[in-house]
Amino acid sequence: MYREFWQLLIKGYGRLHLIVLIMVLTMAVALLEGFNMGLLVPLLQALETSEREGDHWVSRAFARIFDSVGVPLNLGTILVALAVLVAVLSALKYMRMLLIARVRIGFVVWVRARTMDSLMNADVSYFHHEKVGAIGSTLTTQAAGAGAVLFSITEIVINLGVATAYLVAAFLISPLLAVVALSTMVAVTLAMQFHIRRARRIGDRL
Repeated sequence: MYREFWQLLIKGYGRLHLIVLIMVLTMAVALLEGFNMGLLVPLLQALETSEREGDHWVSRAFARIFDSVGVPLNLGTILVALAVLVAVLSALKYMRMLLIARVRIGFVVWVRARTMDSLMNADVSYFHHEKVGAIGSTLTTQAAGAGAVLFSITEIVINLGVATAYLVAAFLISPLLAVVALSTMVAVTLAMQFHIRRARRIGDRL
């Protein structure tokens, strides 16, 4: 089913350049999210002390980046960089949201037009055997469902990209803390799934 869906989306609907642009924006947002999280390390160190000895390697890396553009790494420049990153991230996310809406609506309109064109060119005997409700469902509910599937897949890819960026940044900043947090998340998820399945079994018995 998913194979036919992707063939319909890419080969039939086209607009591959918009889908590629959405993926590029997603990767850019994920990268900037990682930089945004990484800047928290020198920010916290700048709030604690003004001494440069014993800096985290992330702070030293950002110091080299700032020095390469002739800007000192201090509390003021870090706050300005964070503000710029937040503004750029907001703009990129807004652009991505508009592109996703454009692709989704355009895809639904194309599916409905394609279906209507097939119905207009169909033989009259087809309508003698097909229910009117099924035809209406194909034009409305199923087309909207195809758009919803496209939106859900896009959201999954976006969330995976952002989560990957945060995980990579967390492992680079503090591997031990990241492992503890990830292990806790997995344990909580498995416990929730166990209780959900248990509740379903109890509900089925009732």
